Amino acid sequence: MRPAAGDQVTVDLGRVREIGGITLAMAKPGSTGDYLHDGVLEYSADGQTWQQLTAFSGKPDVTATVPAGTKVRYVRARATAGQTNWLVVREFAHREGGRCGGRRTARRRGIRPACGGRRRPRHRLPGGARARGR
Repeated sequence: MRPAAGDQVTVDLGRVREIGGITLAMAKPGSTGDYLHDGVLEYSADGQTWQQLTAFSGKPDVTATVPAGTKVRYVRARATAGQTNWLVVREFAHREGGRCGGRRTARRRGIRPACGGRRRPRHRLPGGARARGR
């Protein structure tokens, strides 16, 4: 099944947390047209009330910064138009929010980095997974 308007891919972060940004990487070699051609990235603290972060069109890689102090549990990519291509999601990740000094700087000063030193996203979908259905 190909994405129709309103279809979505949602990630539950497990608990409400402050995040700094969202990255969505779609398509893959050999399936370069398999991405949401028209959509929006949205976030929610409760899974019921959604805020639009950014709209996108015609690009398989989308990155957006979340307003400082935003508390989020769910992030989603929602199709705003139907399409004939499949959807391949390589990565759907978030960046931890808050202030974060680099690991080296914090260690040199003898303190722990504000974000625990994590710079990599903690939640990812398996590479090349195809989203089917609604």
